[in-house]
Amino acid sequence: MALEIYISNHIRSLSAAMIDDFKHHGAPVLQPYYIITQTIGMNNWLVVNTANQLGIAANMKFLKPADILWEVYGLLGGQSYYKINRQNIDWLIYAVLSSAAFRNRFPKQAAYYIEEGVEQDVKKWEFAAKIADLFDQYQIYRNHIMQQWNTQAIEDIDPVMQWQAFIWQAIKSKSGEAFPDITAIHHFILAELKHPVQQERIRQAMPVLYLFGLSILTPFHLHIFYELSRVIDFKCYLVNPAPDHYWFEDEQEQQIFLKQFKGKNVAHLNVGNALLTSWGKVLQNTYRLLFRSDEFINAVNELPITQPAQGSLLQQVQYDIFYNKTENIQFTEAQLRDKTISITAHYSIPREVEVLYNYLLDAVIQQTYGAITERDIVVMVSDINAYAPYIRAVFDNAPHKFSYSIIDESIANGDTVISALILLLQVNEYNFTAELVLQLLESEHIRRRFGIYKMEYIRKIVLAANIRFGIDNDYQEGIDDTYLVSWKYGLQKLMFGMCFDESQWYVAGRDVYTTDIADNIEDMHQITALSSFVQALEETLKRRKVNKNLSDWKTYVDDLIMGFVIEEEQEKDEQYWDLITRFKQNEIIDAYLDDTKISYEVFSKRLLNAISGEQQSLNFMNRGITFCSPLPFRSIPFKIIALLGLNFDAFPRKESYVDFDLMIQKPMLGDRNIRNNDKHLFLESVLSAESALYLSYIGRSIKDNKPLPPSVLIDELLDYIQIGYRATGAGKLRDLLIQQHPLHSFSKVYNQADRALIPNYLIQEAKPFPITFKATEAQVMMQEQVFSLKDLLQFFTKPTQYYYNKVLQVYINDTIAQVAAHENFTLDSLQRWAVRQALIEGKIHGDEAERLKALYANAILPLRNVAPTFIAEQDEAITQIYQQYQDFLKDTAPQSITVMYTCDQYVFTGIIDNILDGNLIDYALKASKRSLKNKVQLFLKYLLAKATEQVAAAFLITLDGILALKPCTKLVAQETLEVFLRFFIKHHKAMILFPMDLYEEKLHADNYLTKLEESIQQNRYYDNYIIHALPFIDEAAQKEYFTDFKDLLDQYILPAFDHA
Repeated sequence: MALEIYISNHIRSLSAAMIDDFKHHGAPVLQPYYIITQTIGMNNWLVVNTANQLGIAANMKFLKPADILWEVYGLLGGQSYYKINRQNIDWLIYAVLSSAAFRNRFPKQAAYYIEEGVEQDVKKWEFAAKIADLFDQYQIYRNHIMQQWNTQAIEDIDPVMQWQAFIWQAIKSKSGEAFPDITAIHHFILAELKHPVQQERIRQAMPVLYLFGLSILTPFHLHIFYELSRVIDFKCYLVNPAPDHYWFEDEQEQQIFLKQFKGKNVAHLNVGNALLTSWGKVLQNTYRLLFRSDEFINAVNELPITQPAQGSLLQQVQYDIFYNKTENIQFTEAQLRDKTISITAHYSIPREVEVLYNYLLDAVIQQTYGAITERDIVVMVSDINAYAPYIRAVFDNAPHKFSYSIIDESIANGDTVISALILLLQVNEYNFTAELVLQLLESEHIRRRFGIYKMEYIRKIVLAANIRFGIDNDYQEGIDDTYLVSWKYGLQKLMFGMCFDESQWYVAGRDVYTTDIADNIEDMHQITALSSFVQALEETLKRRKVNKNLSDWKTYVDDLIMGFVIEEEQEKDEQYWDLITRFKQNEIIDAYLDDTKISYEVFSKRLLNAISGEQQSLNFMNRGITFCSPLPFRSIPFKIIALLGLNFDAFPRKESYVDFDLMIQKPMLGDRNIRNNDKHLFLESVLSAESALYLSYIGRSIKDNKPLPPSVLIDELLDYIQIGYRATGAGKLRDLLIQQHPLHSFSKVYNQADRALIPNYLIQEAKPFPITFKATEAQVMMQEQVFSLKDLLQFFTKPTQYYYNKVLQVYINDTIAQVAAHENFTLDSLQRWAVRQALIEGKIHGDEAERLKALYANAILPLRNVAPTFIAEQDEAITQIYQQYQDFLKDTAPQSITVMYTCDQYVFTGIIDNILDGNLIDYALKASKRSLKNKVQLFLKYLLAKATEQVAAAFLITLDGILALKPCTKLVAQETLEVFLRFFIKHHKAMILFPMDLYEEKLHADNYLTKLEESIQQNRYYDNYIIHALPFIDEAAQKEYFTDFKDLLDQYILPAFDHA
């Protein structure tokens, strides 16, 4: 049998050679081709290539290096089934750490997790999980140590290792043959391969074994592969980016200088290409491991190489790496501008994705890199789970639709059974806030289970009942009155509120001020469903308080799923059955834990870690653009390769070590290194890009606009190109290669003639705004002829908002806010105004105490001792207004009148309150100079009431005195009123920009827009309707509207008021 190693600089050459070997091998039809690869993406790519080259791809069995061990072990007659998965040995370790034997023998290690409370159990499990991960690595990277632990007594083992060896021997003793020991399996394979019968057995089942495209090999696997090659054909296809050069001992110039500075001998060291030696350390280690053995060296065969071109910037970088160039590095300005390497900096992830979309669409439209199809593009992101929602948001709503697929995303993403379970597991008594409960109901599975389908209404009623946090808080004791913002009290308010026509007091354990918000049977059903859901949550939280064994926790999670996520008759999906399989392991492993009781905190953290890290069903190269993490498509060539999230703190990842890791105490060639692995992924991406490489990172802080550095890999690439650019006498490079994109996609810097930035195709062609209405004669006849007093007052006080609300039916502020997670400690200006309004209305109507009690019961006021102080402050603020109002009130009660007035066939109708002894009295909780809106409202109400002969005079009470409206006759009132009504009839469908809050006498048509823009920029003006409308206005028309509005104020309204 033979060992053959084929090396090329291009993956396509390796693929063609291996597939050609399939033809010549002549395996039986049912004989599978065993191929060792490193990713599922590579498997799919090989299947496609095989089908293209041979016309068919069938019976190809792909294995990872770890899988081949189990495959050979099974073929040689090894144990086919182990009760305990190696992923679950942390529970066995947890049980050992809980034992008195370990605590007594190794008190120093046990001191880490021995403390009071639940924290002890959590730290113990975290310790167990880390040890389990190390044991997994030791079996591959320190196989000789594990062999010692398997064969020697604790006393004979190095004291530094004894506590870990004790745990290893203890879990093996507990589990017996139920637990897979990789070390024992390794020795079993080596021993069995020496027997002729077993050799023939393996030849029949696996006559040839292929290894394709691996960049990481360990001594453990190389040993297995070599022994296999003595029995069967073993063919290895490896990539070498610089096959004509022995660069595996080369180092960067900086590293050699550093060693020399430290006094080390560097005479034998060679300087290699800066990019290759920095990013290619993984390959260096792999080839150094291979070439330590003459057998592997003698097995090397060179395949034809593919020499890179030198035309573009990307090709020049690839060319330099291929020749391991260290001198005469040169880049021209034309290459820097050819867009084959694009680097973009952004403020946020959404902006990264938006600019990526524009880049890809522009490449397709402009054919920058020739004809590009969607399947020619792969986008790798440093954190696929963070980017996936934004990818869907941008690409699903973009003007041009790309087909795409997102792979290797966590099963916790999206609205799935798993994501619903994760949310439920994360809820506890300490984070039981209204917002978190509402987030639970964002899951379609949970909503459907409880019959909740009006989420906007549910959020509305939670806000109305002022539910903030806690199940019942101090409902029984009444210590700090936080029960007023609890779920129990809030649901009582809603449930009892369904029984009454309006809010009122009801005794139910405590005095409850009901919330009347249910308008129909459907609303009542939703309130009842919400109550059932919260009560079910409360019950499930109570069940967590008792420690349980794993079997009991399995039952608990089963009940949680069936009670909250899945209905009995509902068809179970793949994720559900995966969960069931996982929990069967809990029942099996429970038998080996000596009835160890586990707290909910430990169980849930372990379960959440396990299921959150799993990926959804992979769908590689299925359709369109592929979005994935960097690993699945490593080494695979694409015309355009994009990498997103190359931030300084995200990629390459940082290695985290613990001081008891035996591997870092004595490092060996071939040890795992996450940082070097990520660097190698980047090298593979640079070499695999056939037409263009797109690199993206967060380059500025969205909070303070400070610049943020990119990944060190981008810096190294830029530094390398800078060296070659300076060689041509050129200047700064980063300004040419890095595009800094603005914070918002609608920025004016886009789509300029110089094309300094990637064009923005997400900006739609603006439609005319404001929208103009050209009604037909029939439509005019059908238009509503009746307007309310409320419409009239809104038009003259907030004309822009009137246009949006009444004409466009748009309500910018009609968004339901996020629910706060605490009671009111302080009140904003609107809330203070509401309290003052309640105080003064209460004084007027003689029910002040009742109104304040209701405000407190609804938790509008600060709770407990803060409330009286706050009320006293607000009462003082309105005392003067009330006293002045009292002078009008005397012994009479306020009355209301109904008004109706017709003008040019339009009818205006409404109810006017606060009529005292034939006079219209109103008040403003502000000074007279700041009461323009109140003056306008009182003026129009007075005209309507006077025109219908229902009042004599009108007064406005302000913080600095009483304003009297100059009386007029009925005829004058009618004439003046009709001026305003005809203005309304003429312009009520026009958008008028008149900022009433900023109005002053010196304001005029030529300066009011400037004044308005300055106020908005300085955050002194907050009208969202005006802010939205401002960019779209016709300035000439608005100036005319402003002049007409100002004339009405100056000619009629302002002169009509005098201090009484």
